[in-house]
Amino acid sequence: LFLKELKLNSLKLQKNRLRTHFSKVLEESKKCSLEIDRVKVLWQGVCDSPVKGIAENLNLSNIGDLIEQVDGDLSIGQTVLKSFSEKLINCIEKATIKFDCAFLYGCLLTEWLKVDSVNESKDEFNDNSVEESFADIGRPEKLETRIQLESLIFNASTADVSKFSVFLKTLFAVNVDTTETEKTDLFERNDPRRNRQRGRRGQRGRGGATRADAIWITHVNAPVEGQEIPFLQNTLTNLCKQMKNFGDNIWKEYQISSEDVDNTISSLLFAGDLLTDEKRATASEIKASPVVLAEVASVLNILLRDLEHWDWPQDGINMNLKRALNGKYRCFPDEDLITIIFLHYIGLQWSIKLRGELKKIVESNIWKRPKNPLTEQQQLIRAQMIGDFSSASIQRGKCIFNNTGEKFLNDFFMPMLPESMDGNSFTYGDDDEDENNKHKKVDNVKLKQHLLHRILTECNYAQNVNPKSEFTVVSADLEWFGPSLSHSILLETLRFSGIPEPWLGFFRKFLQMPCKFAPIDSPKKRMRGTPISHSISTFLAELMLFYLEFAVNQATDGIQFYRLHDDFWFFDEDLEKCMKTWKVMNEFSDLVGLEWNKEKCGSVKIFGKDHPGKSDSWNPAPEPLPQNPSRWGFIKLHSNGRFIIDQSNLDTHIVEMQRQLQKPKSVLGTIQVYNKYISFLVRNFGEPVRIFGQSHVEEIIASLKRVHQELFKPTSGDVLSFINQQIQSKFPGYPIFEAWILWPMSLGGLGLKNPLIEIYSLLRAYKSENQSREKLVMTAKNSVCNSFKEALEIDLAKYRQFKTAWEKRAAYPNMKHLLNPEDYETVDEKVGVFADWNDESDVENNSSRKENKRPRFMSYEDYCLPRKAYTSFSHWEIALELLLKSPDLDEPEQIKHSLENLRSPLNEEWENIPLYWKHIVAFYGDQIVSNFGSLSFFSNDLIPLGMVDAFKSTSVKWEQ
Repeated sequence: LFLKELKLNSLKLQKNRLRTHFSKVLEESKKCSLEIDRVKVLWQGVCDSPVKGIAENLNLSNIGDLIEQVDGDLSIGQTVLKSFSEKLINCIEKATIKFDCAFLYGCLLTEWLKVDSVNESKDEFNDNSVEESFADIGRPEKLETRIQLESLIFNASTADVSKFSVFLKTLFAVNVDTTETEKTDLFERNDPRRNRQRGRRGQRGRGGATRADAIWITHVNAPVEGQEIPFLQNTLTNLCKQMKNFGDNIWKEYQISSEDVDNTISSLLFAGDLLTDEKRATASEIKASPVVLAEVASVLNILLRDLEHWDWPQDGINMNLKRALNGKYRCFPDEDLITIIFLHYIGLQWSIKLRGELKKIVESNIWKRPKNPLTEQQQLIRAQMIGDFSSASIQRGKCIFNNTGEKFLNDFFMPMLPESMDGNSFTYGDDDEDENNKHKKVDNVKLKQHLLHRILTECNYAQNVNPKSEFTVVSADLEWFGPSLSHSILLETLRFSGIPEPWLGFFRKFLQMPCKFAPIDSPKKRMRGTPISHSISTFLAELMLFYLEFAVNQATDGIQFYRLHDDFWFFDEDLEKCMKTWKVMNEFSDLVGLEWNKEKCGSVKIFGKDHPGKSDSWNPAPEPLPQNPSRWGFIKLHSNGRFIIDQSNLDTHIVEMQRQLQKPKSVLGTIQVYNKYISFLVRNFGEPVRIFGQSHVEEIIASLKRVHQELFKPTSGDVLSFINQQIQSKFPGYPIFEAWILWPMSLGGLGLKNPLIEIYSLLRAYKSENQSREKLVMTAKNSVCNSFKEALEIDLAKYRQFKTAWEKRAAYPNMKHLLNPEDYETVDEKVGVFADWNDESDVENNSSRKENKRPRFMSYEDYCLPRKAYTSFSHWEIALELLLKSPDLDEPEQIKHSLENLRSPLNEEWENIPLYWKHIVAFYGDQIVSNFGSLSFFSNDLIPLGMVDAFKSTSVKWEQ
C-alpha cells in the first residue's frame, strides 16, 4: 500500500504541474491579438509540457512545420490558423482530462485497497479467535448452517454396513446369503440363484431362419444371455486387482517429482476453494521456483513413505464458514499449505486410477446399453428392401442421443475425476466459480449447460416423434451430501473395491479430521462426512456413487441417467423405467444413510404436440416420483418442453443483491459485486442455444430489466448513473464518462459489465434467422435439416422414395423364410423372384420363377423404428447439431463503420477480440476518442498495474 500511495502521489504532482502549466499557457494565448501568435504560444506550451508524450496519437507534428512556414508563406490564411489553434486547445484539454482520470483511477484503486480490506477484517468471521461469541457469528443463516453441520459431522451415521456389503456382493453376483435380507430391485437383480434359472432364449426368424441367416451385426458390448454372472464376477475381480496393485505401488515405489508438485499446485489453483488468497499467492511462488518445488517434493516423499503414521495435528483444524454467491454457507478447513498439497496429490493419484478403471467397466460388455430396436428378422427385411446395413452404429456410439458413446464418456462420465495429473476435472459447486479461474468457470458452466440442452432436445424429439404421448423427466439432489456420508459405508466401499492397507487406515484418519469451531478451543473428531473440496473426498464419494449408477444401469437396462456429483437427471418415454430408477435410488440412499432433498427433487410430464392434455404450465409425473418442479438455477422445466425463468426465485436473489450493494464498499468493490452477481444470474438463466428458442432470449432480457429496475430505483434502473453518482459523491469535480466506466480495467477503465450487449446481439441474430428463413447448411454433411420437424419431413420423403423404388422393381428376393403369407400383396403383372437376393444384379439369369405376388413394403412405422440408432438417419444428427448451437453472431456493419473512423491500437489484433468488446468500442469508442484522443488513452506509466492485478486476482468479499 505504501508503494502504491507513492505512485499515486507522484501522479497527483504530475497532474497538478500539468494543470498549472496549461492554465498559464491558455491565459497567455488569450492575450494574443494575432491568430499566428496564439498558435505559437499554444504549440510552445505543448512542447514544454512538464509531462512528456501528451500529444501522442493526436497527429500534431505538422503544426511545427506550419509555424516554420507561415512567416514566408502569405497564402496560409486565418481559417487554417484558427483550426490549428483549436486543435492545440483540444489537445491540452484532452491531456488535462487524461491525467485527471488517471489520478481518479488511482484514487479508486487505493480506496478499494483501504476500504474493502477494512470491511473484510470487520465482516469475516474469524474462527481462530477464541474470544468471539456466538452473538458475533453473523447472519442467522450462518448460525443455522453451523448448528446443522455440527449435528451431522459429530454424530456417526446409523447406516447398516452389513446390508450395504450384501448389496455390493449381490450387485456383482458374489455368492451371499440373502435369505435374511429384504428382497428389493437392488438385491434381486443379479442374485446368482435367480440368474442360474434363466434360460437362454434364442431368436429365430419365421421359416426356421437362424442367427447365421440374418444380416445382423451383434451388439458386441452385451454378454451372451445366461453368462452375466461370470462377467460380473470377473469385472469385480479385475477392479480389485488393479486397485490393490496400485495402492501397493504408490506407497512403496512412487517417487514424487518436482513436476508432480507443479501439477498438483496447478490443480489446486484451478479448483481454488481450499486456498485463501494468501495461500494462493504462496502456492504460485512455489510453482515459480524450481528449487522450492524440489524441496516440497522431498517433504512429500517423506510423508508418503511414512504413510502409516500420518495424522492430523493434535490441536485440530480450524473450520471457517464462508458464504457463497448463491447464499449458502460452506465450511472450509484451514490446513497448512504442505498438508493441502500432500492430500491433494494423494487424491489426484487415486482419482486418476479410479476413473480409468471404472471407465473400463462402462466400456465393457457388462454395462447395459440400448438394444437394437429391430429384431433379427426386421434387420434382414430392411437390408433386402432398402440395403440398410447401418445397425453397427449402436456399439460404435454414432447414433444420436447416445448416452454410452465416446462423447458421453468424455463429458458426463465421472467428470469430477481427472484423467491425468496435468488435466483438470469438473469442479462441483453452485455456479459460484472464481472469476479468476477462467478454465474452471468455462468447464463448470459448459458441462451443466450441455446437460440442459440434452434434456431439451430429448423433450423436443419426443414431442415431434410421438406427438400424442408423454415423456418423463426427473431431477434429484442429495441433501447435505458431503457432511452426511457414513465413514463406515465409505470404508466398506474402499475395502470391497480392493483398496489395501495401509490405505484403509490412512483414509480412516483423513475422514476423522479433528475440527475446531470458534469460540471452542478444543478439537472434536469428525464421525461423519468428508472434508469439503479435498480431492480425496471427491474420490471417496465418486466411488460410492458409481455403485449407485451401476445398480440403476443394471436394473433398468440402461436408462438415460446423468450425474454431476450429487445432482441427478434421468428421463425416458417409458414411465415404468423412471419409476424403477427412482425406486433403486431410494433403496440405495436408505442403505448408505443419505436423504433426498425434497425441495430440489422434481419431475415433469412433457406432453407431445398433439397430446389431449397438453399444457404450457408444469405438471408433475405420477407419484412416487418427486412432486416438485425440475429446476436448474433460475429456470424450471414446464410440460410444454420449455425452461421458464422462475421469477419468485429471482426475487430472493434480487433482495440479496440489494443487500450486498448497499453494504459500504469502494466504488470498484461495488462494480466487482455487480459484475459477479449479474454474471451469476445470466449463467443460471441457461445458455440460449436454438433449442431454447428466441422466446427464452426475450425472457432473459425482460428479467434483467426487472432486476435493474429493482436494484437501482433512484436512477430508474441505470447502473451507469448509479456508479457515476457513487464516484461523484466520493471524488467530486472529476469528469466521468460512461465509456470509461465500461472500458476494460487493463486499458484504464473501470470494467463494469453490461450483459445485455451480448444478449441483444443474440436476439438480433435470432430475428435475422427467423425473418430470412434461410436454410442453414451443414457443409460437412452435404445435407439440410434445421429442426426435428424438418427431419420428420425428410423421413417421410425418403420412405416414399424407397417404397416407390421397391414397387417399380422387375424382380424381388425370395423372402418366404422371413414373411407370412399376409405380408405379400397381389400385383397386376408377374414379377421375378430370386432364390438368393444377393444375386439380383443379374436379373435375366437368376430369375427362377414369375409370380403375381411381391413382398409388401415395410410400413412407415417399421421404417422409422431405428431412427435413434442407425446412421442412415444422419439428417437427425444434423438437426441436433444445429439445435445445440446459437445463431451465428456476425459482426454488424455499424461496428465495422465505427472502427474505420477510430484510430485504434487494437486494429492489428481486432479479429481476436471478443464480440462484446467490439460492441463496446462501436457504441462508446467515439466518446473515448473525443475525450482522450484515442482508444489507448492511458500509458503503463499512468496505470498502477500492480494494483490492477491485485484487484483482478482477489476474490469478492461478500457481506457475511
